[in-house]
Amino acid sequence: MATPASAPDTRALVADFVGYKLRQKGY
Repeated sequence: MATPASAPDTRALVADFVGYKLRQKGY
């Protein structure tokens, strides 16, 4: 999962996942 080739894509996925979790918590 720590592949440098897909760093931008991984960061985008992480940001989307974090946003989803925050929305679930009510933030």
